[in-house]
Amino acid sequence: MIRTLLSVATALILTAGCGSSGGASSTNNDLPDFTAYDLDGGDVTLSSHLNREVVMLSFWATYCEPCKAEMPVLQDLHAKYAAQGLKVISISLDGPETQALVSPYIKKHGYTFSVVVDEDNGISQAYNPNASAPYLVLIGRDGAIKKRILGFQSSEVPQLERDVRGLLGLDAS
Repeated sequence: MIRTLLSVATALILTAGCGSSGGASSTNNDLPDFTAYDLDGGDVTLSSHLNREVVMLSFWATYCEPCKAEMPVLQDLHAKYAAQGLKVISISLDGPETQALVSPYIKKHGYTFSVVVDEDNGISQAYNPNASAPYLVLIGRDGAIKKRILGFQSSEVPQLERDVRGLLGLDAS
């Protein structure tokens, strides 16, 4: 009973994450590394992308409606900019009660970016200690955190795309 109440409380907290804030850049080039399995069983290791690609970590959950609204934006950015060096890693915060829903949801919508489940909460502890969702961390090619965004607002998508283009060294058009 207590576990169920905690799960419900967590779900309510996560789905409430609708505000947004672009946090300050980090100058730390020693970001905590992680390796997780994607939905196809392949390894996704952060350090293999740092200092080579712009990395977007997106924390979400299947029961989070703002997260679901953000997913098509992630897919669009992935489709447009993966070839130019954008690596989107979507990190599911789903617990044991909802983890089985992650893969069917991703496949149903045809998302092609990397998706991992943070089973031991290690990735969240390193990058999203409040387990907020949606929560986005944008890391530049230099391995430094450039932006953190709590929540999802469709009005902020053009700025996010400009940020991604700028970090990729593409023109602002």
